[in-house]
Amino acid sequence: MKKKGLKGALSELAAGLFETPSEAVPGGWSVTLTDGREAYVTGCRAILSYDETTVTIDAGGVLVYIRGEGLDIVRYCERDITVRGRIFSVGTEEEGGAV
Repeated sequence: MKKKGLKGALSELAAGLFETPSEAVPGGWSVTLTDGREAYVTGCRAILSYDETTVTIDAGGVLVYIRGEGLDIVRYCERDITVRGRIFSVGTEEEGGAV
């Protein structure tokens, strides 16, 4: 297993074992939705693509998809992103397969 993959696996294991939110574990990520109008994503590595209907984010081995209408990235700071608009769904996909 590559070092990068091992780090992600260990972070997930630690979060599960100690009932710790993933954002508190190095390499973890999370999504918080507010009233279907705002998504706050932590643990982002990069914005892979975005338009008014879909935002695709690399969260370190996991792709996070935010789908909706009138989407706009209103904040992108280090590893945190805030997306606003009418959010219809948030989904994830592990690199190479579904989560």
